Amino acid sequence: PPIFLLNGWNEVPVAGAEAADEALRELDRSFPAAIVIVATRKHSVVPQLRGSFRLELSPLRRPQRDEYLRLALGESAHELRIKLNTSRVLDSITRTPLFLAEVADLYRSGKDIPATKMGVLGAVMDAIEQSPEHRTSLRQGPLRGHAGEYLRSISMEMTGRGETAIAEADARSTVSAVGERLLAAKQIAEMSDAGDILDELAKRHVLVRAEDGEVSFRFQHQQFQEFFAAGALGARLADLVRRQDPREDREFLVHYVNEPRWGESLRLFAEDIGASPGEKMIVEVGAKLVRMALDVDPIFAAELARWCGQSVWSEVREDVGGRLRAWYDVPDGRHKQCALAAMLATGSD
Repeated sequence: PPIFLLNGWNEVPVAGAEAADEALRELDRSFPAAIVIVATRKHSVVPQLRGSFRLELSPLRRPQRDEYLRLALGESAHELRIKLNTSRVLDSITRTPLFLAEVADLYRSGKDIPATKMGVLGAVMDAIEQSPEHRTSLRQGPLRGHAGEYLRSISMEMTGRGETAIAEADARSTVSAVGERLLAAKQIAEMSDAGDILDELAKRHVLVRAEDGEVSFRFQHQQFQEFFAAGALGARLADLVRRQDPREDREFLVHYVNEPRWGESLRLFAEDIGASPGEKMIVEVGAKLVRMALDVDPIFAAELARWCGQSVWSEVREDVGGRLRAWYDVPDGRHKQCALAAMLATGSD
């Protein structure tokens, strides 16, 4: 029978979820003998198909990863294979094909391979920005070396809406606001046209221009969107640590920590903290993030504590441990199970 493969269900905008669901059911009705496969991350809106069942793609096994490296790198794959097999972090992240491909590219170009997803994605950004065909253009107008600021703001706007694409008009407004901030901070001498900035980002960086009735922009991969959002969230958390303003802390908790759409970016950021040398400021930022999460979701807080590493855990262990033990003491088996899940999620003995 014919097979329809529909990729990226999770990238359907929130506003279009109902229309997408109806279109999917219409497809199912129109081709009753066909097989319909919907590829997606886990998503709150589950595709509705008659007689459907769910399969989860397993991470790559070591033999599969080794075979990819052999095909991609030939004889030189041996050294990288040993590096991946002996590093717990690299072994974990390269079970995902996207990160394995990027790590292989970094190895092929002779660059150091970071030990976190954030680090790998950052190295990919550096490779783009330092490449001979892009370096000069990214430093000159209209971007003038501020591509990262524009991309971070675009990613925050998209993620805040729960979407993976942004209409051209909204993208223009977003980059114009960034330009105004840079001008006020005297980082640029004059404003550039928003359309020129977007065109340059699409030509030279990881932003993709799409035309489907109207012009819109998205990132080449959703992980790039989450990477730039993670950087922006990290900068905001650092500001919160410096300002010590309870009202601003509360706003961050409500808008970001308590919204699942920011979860992956916060995980990326926490993992990067865990791989850092443990500087005082970074540890304070990680501890603030964990304590915020503890107020809304102790299991998520426990996961963040593990990703943030031992230095942050030393700061928050009393707060987290006390809360989880109190939760476990609630005389309800379901609460005890959740508390136990959180205890295990900390990774602490």
